[in-house]
Amino acid sequence: MMQLGLLETDPNWPNANRKPKGITRRFILAMAIMSVALVLLGLPVLQIALAMFTPAPFEYRNLPFHVCSARSTVARCVPLAPDEAFHPGDVVPFLVDRCATDVFARSTLLPYVVSRNVVNDDTGLRVILPSLATELPSGGCDTTLTLAHQLPDTLAPGRYYIEGVATVYGRFRTVNAYFRTQTFEVARS
Repeated sequence: MMQLGLLETDPNWPNANRKPKGITRRFILAMAIMSVALVLLGLPVLQIALAMFTPAPFEYRNLPFHVCSARSTVARCVPLAPDEAFHPGDVVPFLVDRCATDVFARSTLLPYVVSRNVVNDDTGLRVILPSLATELPSGGCDTTLTLAHQLPDTLAPGRYYIEGVATVYGRFRTVNAYFRTQTFEVARS
């Protein structure tokens, strides 16, 4: 009976240069190359799978957003009085509460695009506002007063709210976050 590893050459192989040690080295080298290839091909698949199960990289909280008075400044939200109304062309300030937690972020800032509408609360008529692009520090939540939403000059009097969708374009997925403000009054100029 023959024991493996004791013979210098394998009599079953026609080439006498093929020794068991050489075959083992080739096998280990081939396995190492296949393992490296599997890791290199598997990492993107793993990241895509993780992106499907990790939390959304961007979200709005405390909806609908609180509308502030037109007298508000960047540093201070003045509460909207019950009889106070906005006029066409006015900026509607409101408090935005948002979180950015993108685990795949390449930088510390998470860019996103906001598409917005002014919606008549009584008729449902929508007036499209221009989209805007902005960014938020990734890795936390904040509440800020935004002054980026100006009413159109041709807006008719009535009760309105501003709604929109923020679109975050990540490395492996695109996420939309919906927002809406409280209803506010628009009067004639």
